[in-house]
Amino acid sequence: MSKKLSPLSRQKFLRKLKHFGIFEVPGRGKGGEFIIRCSETGVIFTLPHLKQGEDVRVCYIQAVLRRFGISRESWFKAGQKKQGTRDTDVN
Repeated sequence: MSKKLSPLSRQKFLRKLKHFGIFEVPGRGKGGEFIIRCSETGVIFTLPHLKQGEDVRVCYIQAVLRRFGISRESWFKAGQKKQGTRDTDVN
């Protein structure tokens, strides 16, 4: 059984997308929308403007995964720390 998608903050959402070579296009779309683009394929996707503190809704996450061909399994693995790695630098 696959995990359930949940809303993400814009920052976490964009951080996860970076693992797939997808970045926010500088500037803005029509009416304050924000645009994301795959650096490899050039595929773009427009998302509605998010108010301060508002999360990216599950329906938009699902649409992005479909548009860019990202599997749910890959999505959940993106950004996870690998076992045995540490958060702090050791000098």
